[in-house]
Amino acid sequence: MIRNNHDRFLEEKRRRAVKRRIVFSVFLLVILFSIIKVKNDRQEHAAEQKQAEIAQEQKTSVQQDSKPEKPVGKEETDEEVFEEIKKTENIFSNTFKRNELLHNLEVYAKYNPNAKLVMKNADDIHPSLLKLAGNNYTAVNFVAKTIDSTIKNDYSYPENANNSNVPLYLQWDKRWGYEKYGYGIIGFTGCGPTSCAMAMSYLKNDPSITPAKIAEESDRNGYSSSEGTSWGFYPYIARKYGLKAVQMDANYNVIKENIKKGNPILISVRPGDFTQTGHVMVISGIDSNGNIIINDPNSFTNSQKSWKYDRLQPQIKAMWVFSNGV
Repeated sequence: MIRNNHDRFLEEKRRRAVKRRIVFSVFLLVILFSIIKVKNDRQEHAAEQKQAEIAQEQKTSVQQDSKPEKPVGKEETDEEVFEEIKKTENIFSNTFKRNELLHNLEVYAKYNPNAKLVMKNADDIHPSLLKLAGNNYTAVNFVAKTIDSTIKNDYSYPENANNSNVPLYLQWDKRWGYEKYGYGIIGFTGCGPTSCAMAMSYLKNDPSITPAKIAEESDRNGYSSSEGTSWGFYPYIARKYGLKAVQMDANYNVIKENIKKGNPILISVRPGDFTQTGHVMVISGIDSNGNIIINDPNSFTNSQKSWKYDRLQPQIKAMWVFSNGV
């Protein structure tokens, strides 16, 4: 009897052990299936993400393919890129505020990495150079080269930028922009000599009359200073080349009459549309609507516009009519 009870006890113990093993095995299986499910879910999610990325790439590719193709071998000019930037990016126009200039350069850096170099050296370069690069994408390489002489500056522009016959010279042209003048270089101090060169090379039909040559004459004879070019230089340099430079009132009829005669007109302007301090430009023509065409030695863009006399006149401080004959 005792033995039977003992056998039953052992049998019960074995059943309980088996039951525990079964329960534990089921528990392990549940955990295992849960892990497998989580892993599968992650794989499915990753696959869905990958498919979404592929779909987006295909969509972008289609959009890019749908854009008009550029002619083979033709690259966008700096002017074309600048126009695209002005249309598609948020930039400040004709600003003189440091934070806005740096913002513009940050935008330009997407298109030209040399803009980053200008930004990094903003505290070390002349403020006029920062304004030049910040307001004008096409001048970024010019300014960057003043920091690192190994940088390539191959910017060029058409000298017949508008409907006038007076050639356009930019003071930051690589041909003369880095030449010393006054307290700096022609690139940011030479608007006076550059404007003289435009007017005089036109009247004399002599392309050898360059901003560099006129700037050297101004420096050598004491007409340049920390404030720019002395007004007395304009009649002086005109006489030296057998021309006249006569100061006149900035009257529309005077402008119209002299442009009709083929006489280019130098104007010195106060802060406004063109400058924060002072600037010299050339009135080179009048369009069919009676608006004034200017050759701005600091801006190709301004030189392509026509300006209403009523807007331009209040900004004119002085005006000189250049003509043939002493």
